[in-house]
Order: sequence, then C-alpha cells, then structure tokens
Amino acid sequence: MYQYRTKYRGRKVVAAMLFSCLMLASCVSTELNSQLGTEVVGKGSQIEFTWDADHPFAQQYARQNIVLVAEYLELDQSGRSKPVRQVLSRSNNQFAEIRKKVFSLPHQLRSIPASSNVCLYLQMNRQAIPLRNAGKFDTARFKYAEWSQLVATSTGRRLLSQDIATAERNLAIAERNLETSLNQQNQSIDDFNQQLASENLAQAITIYDASDCKNITVAATEQSKPFDVLEIEQHLPTALNVCAARAFNSVRFAEAIAKQEIPSVRLLPSIIKLNKTNLDALIGRLDSQRKQQLQIFTQSFLRFVQNTNSNFKPEIGSRNDLLPVSEYTYQRQDAVLRALSASQVANEAQLTLGVEVVSNELEEFKSCVVEGQQQLKTKYEAWQKRLASSPNRIDAKTQFIVQKCESMFTDNQQRLRQFKQQEEAADETLTKLQARFDQLGLAPNLPTQSAALNEQVCSLSSSP
Repeated sequence: MYQYRTKYRGRKVVAAMLFSCLMLASCVSTELNSQLGTEVVGKGSQIEFTWDADHPFAQQYARQNIVLVAEYLELDQSGRSKPVRQVLSRSNNQFAEIRKKVFSLPHQLRSIPASSNVCLYLQMNRQAIPLRNAGKFDTARFKYAEWSQLVATSTGRRLLSQDIATAERNLAIAERNLETSLNQQNQSIDDFNQQLASENLAQAITIYDASDCKNITVAATEQSKPFDVLEIEQHLPTALNVCAARAFNSVRFAEAIAKQEIPSVRLLPSIIKLNKTNLDALIGRLDSQRKQQLQIFTQSFLRFVQNTNSNFKPEIGSRNDLLPVSEYTYQRQDAVLRALSASQVANEAQLTLGVEVVSNELEEFKSCVVEGQQQLKTKYEAWQKRLASSPNRIDAKTQFIVQKCESMFTDNQQRLRQFKQQEEAADETLTKLQARFDQLGLAPNLPTQSAALNEQVCSLSSSP
C-alpha cells in the first residue's frame, strides 16, 4: 500500500497547480511531487478517500460534498459503444474529523459496460479531484479491478436476463404467428375447395397446391337468380318492407340503442302508444304530404310486424340494420314520446315539437325507401347484363377463379415468408443474447483486504 504525505510549501502555487489538475482531471508531475498527500483505498464494496492534514484542500475535502463517479464505455444491443458517466455514491461525512470519506459501491450499473474497464474518480464542485500515483504522476482516474469485473458481470447478467426474457417472448409470439398462418393457409384451401364444390365450379378437381389452379374449369350450368334480384314491380314494396324492418329494429334493440346512444328512429315505431287525443292533434297539424307518408309508413310497419319471423333475410343490407336520424332529432325523440303518450293533453309547444320530430323521421323513412329502390334496380340491371353476357362469361369466370386460386397461394406464401423471417430473426436475437450471457460467467467476489488504488491509473482507451 502506497501512502504519500505532504507538507505545506506555498499555498498560492499549490492552489494554482491543483486548479489546473482539477480542470484537466489529470496532471503531469511538477514541483508538487510531495504536496498532494492523498490516498484511495478499496475494500470490499467501499472506497475510502483520505488526505493529509496539511493538504492544500484539506478543509474543502472535510467540509464539502464529494461524489464518486464511474466512467465506462456503454455497449448497446447493436454492438456499438459510447462513453457514459454515472454518479455511484456520495460521501459519508461522519469521518471528516479523521480526514476520511467513505463511498459505497453498487453491484450494478445503469447499462452494460463494453468491458471490465470501468474508471473511477472523485468529484468536488463538479471538478475531478487530482490524486498522486506511485510513479508521482498526477491523475484523477483510478481503477478498482475486482469491483470493475464484478459490476460489469453483474450488470450484464441482470440486463441481459431481461433482454433474454423479452427475446424468448418475441420468439414464442413469432412461432405462434407462424403456426397460425399455416393453419389459416390450410383453412383457406379447404374453404376454397368447398366453394368450388358447392357452386359446381370445378369438375372432379381438388386443390392441394398452386399447380392445381390451372386445372379448374367452370361447369356450364343454368344460372339461378339470386334471392335479392327482384323484378321491377317488386322494388317498391320490398324497399318499404326493408325500411319498416329497420324502424322495427329501433324497438327490438331499444335498450342497447339507448345505452350506446345510437341515433335512430324512435317516435314512428311507437306512435300507436300516443294518447289518442294527442295523436289526432298531431296528425291534424301535418300537411297532406306528411299525412300520406305517415299512412304509408304505418301500413308498411304493421305489415312487417304481422308477417316477420326469425328467418327474415332482407334483400338490402343486414337484418340488424337501423333507420338512422340526425343527432338533433334523436335528442328530442324521447321528450316528445313522453309528452304525447301521457294521459294529459299536450300543449302547443309539445305538439309543435312532435310535428317536427315526426316529419324528420318520415323524411328519413322516405330516403331509405328511395335508396332501397335504387339498390334493387342496380342489382336487377347487373343481373340482366350478366344474363346477356352468359355465353362469354364461362371463360371469364374460369379465368377469374383460376386467378383467385393462384392469388390465394401467393398471399399465403408471402405471409408465411414474413412470419418465418420474424421467427428466424427472433431466434437469432435470442441466440446472440444467450451467448453473451454465457460469456459473462459468474461475478467474482470482492477482496476482503484493503488495497491502495492510487497507482491503478485508468483511462477508457486502455485495455481492461
């Protein structure tokens, strides 16, 4: 163990030279060779810093806070390194009277060091404290080799363990995705074969792989008209029935609609609940066009209610579709319904608002019917064109089915390749992390004997 004792010889010169050392964090030997009585000792997980009583900065060292800083090259997952600093410990001032400050060393750092070359230095007032090594070379950075090895290993094992756990989860996800994609591919092939069989699109052929697609042929059978293709005279009554069904759904799903605040027709389907006096007064305020619309709606609604069943399948849209209204109308429906269905005779303001809401809902019903007729007309015209082009459609349909078959395999293969690449990348990442973890080995024990560290000069450019 090396100890260096100093005696006071010219404090102004000393202070100037020490300031230069603090600024540069290292000093070349000068006339101060015998004036920097400092010692750094490592023992277990502690660093002890002591100084002579006649040291130029003895009083500052005793009174001020000193911190222990680590400096090392940080290694990221890509293998790149960069210099970082980390404050490890702040001085314990209870030994100030015996010119000693003690620092506790952590067993881990914030990030993984690139090697066990971890430099330490003491810092006061944001400046490195200069030390004197055995060769009388002034430095600030020193090394505690056993602790450096321990902290590099411990940090690496902890952080790599976390990365390995994440990599294992990513690999498991990638493997599940690949398995799911394979199952989906097999299912899509089964579904395609079922479609070919059910629609009589293939003649004695089952698709197993992409090479089978070119053998698909379409049977020349009489085309059956779809259920939603109707003759022109059926368009209006069908549209009325579908729109009445959407109005009925506002009653059928009333609770869910209210809970989710879905703007849909509410007053028209419930109009029979109105107080007869109020209903007559309301109808009396409608103009002739609105009265006719209300009569058409009422007839269509009652007809649907009387004839509907659980197997109802609308020619337009879904059986669960609603008849929408504006947000403005939706916000006023319940108030009007409560006022007009009560036993009391509605006042003028309530009737006026009722006329407005009923008129808005009738307008929505009318728009639904007009749009429904247009959709039925479009389907009918498309069917007529299909019939007219029937002689040429078999080849076109065969080509379409073949292309659909080939596209199915192409899409599936692309998806499989993507998931396979993800699985391989996840496996490669996990393998590299495990190899790095294995290379670290076990963290060494710290020495129980004190060791002087002044002579252990350290720099990030030096090897560990």
